[in-house]
Amino acid sequence: AMVTRLRPLEVTIVFEHRRYKLGETIDIDLELHARRDVVVRVGRVDLICQENYKQTFDVPVTKPGSGAGPGSPPVSVTATKPTTQNRSESYPHDSMTFVSDERLESGTSNKHEVRLEISHDLPQHMSDPTASGGEASWLLVATLDVARARDIAERCPIDVVFP
Repeated sequence: AMVTRLRPLEVTIVFEHRRYKLGETIDIDLELHARRDVVVRVGRVDLICQENYKQTFDVPVTKPGSGAGPGSPPVSVTATKPTTQNRSESYPHDSMTFVSDERLESGTSNKHEVRLEISHDLPQHMSDPTASGGEASWLLVATLDVARARDIAERCPIDVVFP
């Protein structure tokens, strides 16, 4: 027989799906539904910024050069050539803890209203002169540290625009 390991806790994230600007507040309704008696040690919501961009930097290259004249030792010349790499990174842009040490009995639900303020910080690559062609995508992630169970994470894409 198949044994499905059901998560001890179901998490529902509800928010208005629209474009958010830096500095705005996201109103989030989080519902926790317990499948068994659980203790939530910590629950938090992160706004994750995922960046993809190209980074160009100079790499030193050593080329043989010609010596001063016949019979003199060859000289090596150091030059640089630009190299471009694709980079991808994600990090929490903003975070908010909404619950700590909360006990839920099996079959019960708890609602939390979370107001997550989006800071005015631009995605990191925007201030990097070596970065080009950058794109940022955003996720709301609710993470719950449940006692005696693995962490539970629920993710939702969200539309954040910046100048």
